[in-house]
Amino acid sequence: MDTGFWQKTMTPEEITSGLILPYVVQAVSGKAGAGALLITIFMACTSIASAQMIAISSIISFDIYGTYISKKATDKQLIAWSHIGVVVTSLVIPSLATAFNKGGVDMTWLLYVVGNITNPGCIATVFALLRKGQTRAAAVISPIIGVCCSISIWLGTAYAYFGEISIASTGSTMPCLFGCVTAFFVPLPVSLKQIKKVRQSKENITETDQQDTEEWLTPEMKKYMRKMSRWAAFWTVFTPLRHVFLWPLAMYGAKIVFSKSVGFYNPISLDY
Repeated sequence: MDTGFWQKTMTPEEITSGLILPYVVQAVSGKAGAGALLITIFMACTSIASAQMIAISSIISFDIYGTYISKKATDKQLIAWSHIGVVVTSLVIPSLATAFNKGGVDMTWLLYVVGNITNPGCIATVFALLRKGQTRAAAVISPIIGVCCSISIWLGTAYAYFGEISIASTGSTMPCLFGCVTAFFVPLPVSLKQIKKVRQSKENITETDQQDTEEWLTPEMKKYMRKMSRWAAFWTVFTPLRHVFLWPLAMYGAKIVFSKSVGFYNPISLDY
């Protein structure tokens, strides 16, 4: 074990850049461990990039082009748009990474801020999977309103606390906490207000549609869908409860004590 690393104090820039793990590995396992960690990080990055390329290319080709632009698209056209999606994604990902790096954005800032963008889709996704009355308008409008509100609260809180809007202020705990909580809860009343059960009249249901529905919704399929819905509901409830209980218990065992400046917001952050 290299004891020299234990005497070195890490700078705030090194901590926010995610260098804690490399330093620990090098202190415990030496240069060989640091090299193994570098290979692991490289493999993880390439794997994630590959998955994102495939996902985005599929969305562009099938969900956008094949659904809205050309509903009678041929396989050749879909494959061509899929290739376009791969090329565009391969250019956008490194461009964004380079821009963030040159602009002084670190891993901590990204992890704190990403909730302001992704959280508004949670309620809409859950309702789309588990609520029969979810409408297209509610699924589309509620995340957009949530993003607008979360960004407004996030930037406004950063300015109120620090008197400026910068990478340092917007990456602080309090502005991100307020923004993320807003992003999660604002779409809920919006969705509930927009949701209503859509009942088709018998005149609008053709014999072909009714026959296709009956052929697809067989008793076995209905049983399978009910089973999957129960599993989805279980994991929806279990996942936040797991974080709420396991996270505090682990910190309690490690005897971690929050500062008083966080105060009342500890339960909110744990619940989030």
